[in-house]
Amino acid sequence: MPFPHDFLTEIARMQKLTDLEIAVFLLLFGQDKNKVQIAIELDTTESVVSTRLTGVYKKFGINDPGPVKERELRRYLEERQKRKPASSWLANRVRGRLRICSEW
Repeated sequence: MPFPHDFLTEIARMQKLTDLEIAVFLLLFGQDKNKVQIAIELDTTESVVSTRLTGVYKKFGINDPGPVKERELRRYLEERQKRKPASSWLANRVRGRLRICSEW
């Protein structure tokens, strides 16, 4: 299940991800793309994508081996999204919808 772009962007900024790390992070967790698809979309190699993902995982404090890293980060994001305060990105999206409805 992909996460909302605004939510992921906010988390990425808080973790101080680089531009390329953000691009990889958004494609993996926001569009559910795999490493090969991400490499094609970013016009780079799968090795570069893996390197950037290693940096992402390190910045989140995830040092487990292999595919466990992606699951751990996904679990963290799910938990983070559940406990996000109402004044966050979700509230902004609701306000945006209310504004659109009131303009009808």
